[in-house]
Amino acid sequence: MSNSRPLTQTELESKPKYDSLNQCFWDERAPAHAVSPEYALNRFVAEPSYLSAVVDFDRHLLGNISQLDCVHLQCHIGTDSLSLAGLGARSVTGLDFSDRSIHQARSLAQECLESGGGELHFVQADVYSALRVLTPGGFDLVYTGIGALCWLPSIARWADTVSGLLKPGGRLFLREAHPLVWTLDENDAGGLSLKHPYFESREPVLRDHKASYVGTDAWGDFENVVTAIWGYLADRISSRRLPMVVGLLLLGGATALLCAGTNISLWIVGRLLQGTSAALVWTVGLAFIVDATASENMGKAMGWVGMAMSAGILSSPMLGGLVYSGGGYYAVFAMCFGLIAVDTAMRLVVADVKTAAVSTDGGVTSSDPQTAAGAIGLADEHLDGRAVDVELRGREVSSKKPAFLVLLRRPRLLAALWGTLVHGVVTTSFDSTLPLLVSDMFGWDSIGAGLIFLPLVSPSLLGPLVGAACDRWGARRLSSLGFLLATPFLVCLRFVDGDSLSQKALLCVLLVGVGIGMAFVLGPLMAEVMWVVEEVMPSSTQSSYAQAYGLYNMAFSGGALLGPIIGGLIRDAADWGTVGWTLGLLTFVTSISQTCWVGGPLIKGRP
Repeated sequence: MSNSRPLTQTELESKPKYDSLNQCFWDERAPAHAVSPEYALNRFVAEPSYLSAVVDFDRHLLGNISQLDCVHLQCHIGTDSLSLAGLGARSVTGLDFSDRSIHQARSLAQECLESGGGELHFVQADVYSALRVLTPGGFDLVYTGIGALCWLPSIARWADTVSGLLKPGGRLFLREAHPLVWTLDENDAGGLSLKHPYFESREPVLRDHKASYVGTDAWGDFENVVTAIWGYLADRISSRRLPMVVGLLLLGGATALLCAGTNISLWIVGRLLQGTSAALVWTVGLAFIVDATASENMGKAMGWVGMAMSAGILSSPMLGGLVYSGGGYYAVFAMCFGLIAVDTAMRLVVADVKTAAVSTDGGVTSSDPQTAAGAIGLADEHLDGRAVDVELRGREVSSKKPAFLVLLRRPRLLAALWGTLVHGVVTTSFDSTLPLLVSDMFGWDSIGAGLIFLPLVSPSLLGPLVGAACDRWGARRLSSLGFLLATPFLVCLRFVDGDSLSQKALLCVLLVGVGIGMAFVLGPLMAEVMWVVEEVMPSSTQSSYAQAYGLYNMAFSGGALLGPIIGGLIRDAADWGTVGWTLGLLTFVTSISQTCWVGGPLIKGRP
């Protein structure tokens, strides 16, 4: 570090450009890091003595910091700052230039103070402004952890800042890699190649990485990979019960790894197992319901599924918070294990009806899937959205091709999958934008950021009513209406622009409107997938359901993966209003595709 030099005037003039790039980088990653297993924010709240891996490693070198006033420069989301407080520091002040990082750090500090943590303060400013926003000569210890100095343009100016912050006799603690590390080519996996200059250069090193240094969504990525595989295998197993039980056992193993894991490898394996389990249980579970439900009641059945999903989404934060506040970290996981055990027991006792078509209202019942499906199909030809020619229902589809390849050639199914993907994008795009909006605009804490999702999710409790309407009028009308209804509410989100009671009420009303629109989409598109299977493969419907719903799950998971990314990128590049009208444009276009192809082509011709 002795090779550093002050920046020239030209460099100082160009510095803000790079500061802005870096700030955008850290602002974008702070929310993802806050929920990543590696930072383990929940462990800090649950266990007052828990230390970050960085501070725990430095502990024996730090020595006794009891009753010291500490400042942590470049503190990010505050986990190391909190760990310093846990070691007995009288006060810890964290400083970082990323507003989103400071927001996460303050939220963590508030939760830990409620749990008996130490005194914490967080200030948003860059390192070189520290002497203007903090008390000069007010600290016994300046702490800087590994991987921080490389983001600074001038080490000399940083050293002047550190000197100005310390009391007489105060000390600096710095852990950093040797500068030689930063000269290596990070893309050279086969050796040690030098790429970057050893001495400080006039121009910074620019790196544009698609991912962060911590894992954030291995679950979603892996679920997309394995869903179609599980669907194909499940249709070739004589029982639906066995794969569902296997999926729940995998979920139990994943939960155990996430609960007891102490390193990144275990957490990654746990997330991968979660994705595997979710793909298996969702795919086979929906096929299980289809096996036990007559065609004319499918919309209602899927409406109940949608309502159950919503009930879980609504109740899980509340239950988790109550159990955690009463029993702590491990009590929450104990509740999860209990739910998995109950669900597994229910799978073992429920009747496996893969080999029989059962009518829930005393209708067609047959042990011959072809006979049952044919009878149901002929009885339902008058329903809008499922009307097909008798000749088409009787057409044989080659059994040599996997069912999902045959199904993917049908525009009707592709339209349903596109609608499902857009539904996932719209509903999950709020995950990365809505909490930040209410925090920045209204000053709400984490509780308010969680409760604001109630207006968005609550309308999906209308699922059974929407499903009954779907059984009567078909999926085309309802899915088209749902996307069209959501459009103006999404566009009008741009009018939420102030901190007043009327603005808060407006936001809630608009979210309810979006939620109602999405409630008209979820169940009907689930049912539409089954009706496509009946249309395309009338003689092998029972052996194709899991593959069809594997495709459905891939579409929904893809939307859930893209939604937060799209929402976050648009908000960072523009503003909250742009997020709304962009999603509104997407739902409007999707309503047209639903009208044209869901339930069969609107203009009769080649399917």
